[in-house]
Amino acid sequence: MKKESGFTMLELLIIIALLGVVAAIAVPNFLGILPTYRLKSATQDLLSNLQRAKITAVERNQDVGVTFENGQYRVFVDENGTRDPTGQEVILTQSYADYKDPLTPVYTNFLTVSGKKTTAFAPTGLLVQASAAGNVQLTNSKGKSMTVIVSMAGGIWIQ
Repeated sequence: MKKESGFTMLELLIIIALLGVVAAIAVPNFLGILPTYRLKSATQDLLSNLQRAKITAVERNQDVGVTFENGQYRVFVDENGTRDPTGQEVILTQSYADYKDPLTPVYTNFLTVSGKKTTAFAPTGLLVQASAAGNVQLTNSKGKSMTVIVSMAGGIWIQ
């Protein structure tokens, strides 16, 4: 008599039921961490892009500005010293909506140019002026927040 190998229908149904129970437990927990993950990602991207602005200012030997407005920020080469990206080379534009979770930014201090919060790095890597220092606090849909700080000396870090 030849022995058949494989699973019985009952064994397959039990495995499928167990997988369903595990998925029912795991998926809500995974979805609960997504807003925190997206907040961390947005904060790290902001830090990286501010550092990119600073490095670009040093490399090009020109002022490079960052303007915050309408749920996004822009990094631009500030060729005319106006601290306004209008008519200037924009290096990048990043929208907080790209992170698929409502992120609420709050900008403290920084320069205000044409109603927009702005900071700018000089070719030395320092801020163009002390009043360009400030911080950006991002808050996610769960109420958790993280802050990126730009110091008067041009230091950038996450708190």
